[in-house]
Amino acid sequence: ACFWVLMEIAVKYSAVAIVAILCGSMLKDIKSPFSTYVVLVAGIGIIIACLNVLPTVMGFADRISSDLPELSQGIEVVFKVCGITFVTRICAQTCRDCGEGGLGMKLELLGNLLAVVLSLPLIETVFLLITGLLKT
Repeated sequence: ACFWVLMEIAVKYSAVAIVAILCGSMLKDIKSPFSTYVVLVAGIGIIIACLNVLPTVMGFADRISSDLPELSQGIEVVFKVCGITFVTRICAQTCRDCGEGGLGMKLELLGNLLAVVLSLPLIETVFLLITGLLKT
């Protein structure tokens, strides 16, 4: 994808976020319960924009996996770990935005542990490869 197209998307959604923050702040000043909802709706819109970019990323991963089949397991693990990390970090930040920082921290911890567990087979393969090279 062209840099300028991606930059345009980034600027548009950054502007949406800034407008949402300003509206949320004004609503918070008048003690409106809708201030959090304005920011959450903007956040959901930005997440949907992220989902629209996902096919490009998945196409790239498929192309690399087909060109380099010996790396396909590692590439698959990396993308799964990124997915878990993105989901848990976005949800954790949403928890913080709603004033539940402790819950957000625990959610990020869970995401990190899930990423480690998912990576264990790949780590084992790397260690076996290294020990095999050291024995020769």
